[in-house]
Formats: sequence, C-alpha cells, structure tokens
Amino acid sequence: AKEGYIARCGDSEGVRQYLGYYDTPLEAYLAYREAKIAVAKELARKWEGQVDDRVIEALLKFEERLPTTL
Repeated sequence: AKEGYIARCGDSEGVRQYLGYYDTPLEAYLAYREAKIAVAKELARKWEGQVDDRVIEALLKFEERLPTTL
C-alpha cells in the first residue's frame, strides 16, 4: 500500500477525480486547491449568461476564498 496523503476533487459534473498521492498534507491540499479553482472557472464559463452575474463573479473569485496554507 502507498503511504502519504491522497487528494481528490469533484469535477464540474460532480464526478470525483483522483489527483494523486502526496508526501505532506499541504502538498495534497495545494493540489486540491488548484483543481477546485479550475472547476470553479469552468463552471463560470459554462453558466455565463444563464445565471445572475453575481454567481459568475463569485465563481471567478473563488480562489480568493481558499487559503494557501493549512
């Protein structure tokens, strides 16, 4: 069995994606954070013009809400 920390993240369709094994919790979190930000931007592009502009703005600024450290 592998040792370490697993990172997973749901994609824009809600399917859980495996991001990999990492040596530290911070490395795993940063991989998760990067994937989550990408999903938020993808959702913003997908729903632009179909939902309130405030929703799109919040998705595009999602990165600001996630800390860069644990």
